Amino acid sequence: MINSLVLMQQFSVILILVTVFFLMANYRISPYYLNLSSLVATVSGLIAYAFASRLYQQRGIMFFLGYSVNFAGYVFGLYISSPLLCSLTDMISDGTISVLSTFLLIVHLIFQDYAYLNYPSTSYERQLPINEDVRRTGIGQSSLDLYSKVLQSNQFNHLNSYLSSITGTCQTLKFSTRLTNSNNSNSPSFLKYRAPVSLNAATLASLMLASRLRTHTQSFSILVLSIILFALVPIFTHHMRQYCSYGKIIIPIFLSVLATFLCYALSNTLTLIFLFIGIFTIFVSPLCMKWMQHYKNEIRGPWDEAIPSTRL
Repeated sequence: MINSLVLMQQFSVILILVTVFFLMANYRISPYYLNLSSLVATVSGLIAYAFASRLYQQRGIMFFLGYSVNFAGYVFGLYISSPLLCSLTDMISDGTISVLSTFLLIVHLIFQDYAYLNYPSTSYERQLPINEDVRRTGIGQSSLDLYSKVLQSNQFNHLNSYLSSITGTCQTLKFSTRLTNSNNSNSPSFLKYRAPVSLNAATLASLMLASRLRTHTQSFSILVLSIILFALVPIFTHHMRQYCSYGKIIIPIFLSVLATFLCYALSNTLTLIFLFIGIFTIFVSPLCMKWMQHYKNEIRGPWDEAIPSTRL
């Protein structure tokens, strides 16, 4: 059930963007207030990550300056191009914009990198320095279990016999370079955020929504919010899960509460629908998956990877 909070987080992120768009279009939210809230959220997240990971003690003020300069460059570029967005889709009807935005947000939800958001999902994944090749190839769980046992036993002289029985896995794990660093490395390992289709779809949907607003200040505010929600929040969630054990619960709950509050300000019906989706995603779906496991019929044969029986 805890892992399903990531999906609920993505629902909340999409709903926050949509509700803020409608509230701003009806002049119920000031763009200056939204810009100030976005700035406070970005600075607070950067400070929380810096002190949680203790990077501030290693790099000092240069840590904040590097991220601030990059973010300021993106914001400045958006502010310059925001006047062009007000007339970008004047020849397109509102219905077409609504359908395209809905379709692109669904694409963003489907192609999101949930492995990145949910990492690490087990206890020993937090300790093993699994690289990008492991996640892309979908290596078997038995091979990772065997690797964990070998590392804990310190019997590295029998490693060649184990590797020979795990065909197709030796080159992926790169044991020769990881064995010497696994016990000496105490810092958590990070994956790279690889969701180009999802990120591009969310960006294009945000551009379409921003083009329907009346002033360039409103368009600029909604674009800055979309960058924070779709680009910075996944990276912040991934890193905070490494350093804070409650990060995988606090961040989705906070975003869900914020989305519920915005939905309530817009429509009571939308709030009930969102609460129903949340209950179904967090509680009903995992219970259905657990119930369906009783009817699972696993077929094994010579095509499966070898599972060696060893006594360590």
